[in-house]
Amino acid sequence: MALGIYRALGCVDYDTESRPERPVIDVSLIGPATGRETTLSAVADTGFSGFLLVPLDTYQEFSELELPAKDFLTYRTMVGPILLRRARVIATIFGRRFETFIETPLVGISKFLLGRRILNTFRLGLVGPEKRFCLLEEEGYPSHLRIN
Repeated sequence: MALGIYRALGCVDYDTESRPERPVIDVSLIGPATGRETTLSAVADTGFSGFLLVPLDTYQEFSELELPAKDFLTYRTMVGPILLRRARVIATIFGRRFETFIETPLVGISKFLLGRRILNTFRLGLVGPEKRFCLLEEEGYPSHLRIN
């Protein structure tokens, strides 16, 4: 694996009102069938391996393309396995528009979490001391300087 040199294309501030302070990203959702749109703020959660976790009311508003129950995913949590309903949506994050999924628990409550299945599609950096979360771009430089 080569590790490159990156520059920040844009950064967002952590939510410093929450404890602990955490990176929060604006996500625009579009219902693929209805065209309904909304923008929400989701915590970037590297501990959640899923897509975009949303509360039930948001899920119901944008779940017009819900997958069959056989395609719901089960996640392991500290309190045990949790089955999540899943629906197709169109999302925009950092100006990039793509198809993805929203998820919500079959039982219980939820909050807005942006999981690794979406986070891993971007080059991102946490700049903890400055409390910033940045979208990165790899800069070109001579291949002999690459760290393998």
